[in-house]
Amino acid sequence: MPAATTPPGEGPLVLTNRSYDCRREYLSLEDPLYFAVSKDGRSCYYVYCGYVFCGTKGACTDRFMPEHAIAECQVYGTGFRCHPFAEGKDIVWQGEVSNATHGWSYTPPYCSADRIKRTRALGRSAGPWPATGR
Repeated sequence: MPAATTPPGEGPLVLTNRSYDCRREYLSLEDPLYFAVSKDGRSCYYVYCGYVFCGTKGACTDRFMPEHAIAECQVYGTGFRCHPFAEGKDIVWQGEVSNATHGWSYTPPYCSADRIKRTRALGRSAGPWPATGR
């Protein structure tokens, strides 16, 4: 999977209910690829295998997909810059993420892009994104 050229977002992120639901949809996909979200948590967009760029399962290697997710997030955004939030089911956002309405929050135990890269090199996931609260 190609990495995004835009650096992951960082700092605290409060997802709106819409973005929270978008996160849940993304996680329910069989083969999620990239999830982008705006710094204010109000805009999001994701791409997944099966999406128009992908064709057949396992053929999702288009190097422009990470930037496509970011660009589309910007199109629907509120003026805040969009950043990568997740690659596959690995969170790359550097900081705590929450949604007050659903009482959900997540603080990555190891928010390190380097750790994710090393873990993937070993053929393992760098950690699933929890689908429910703490």
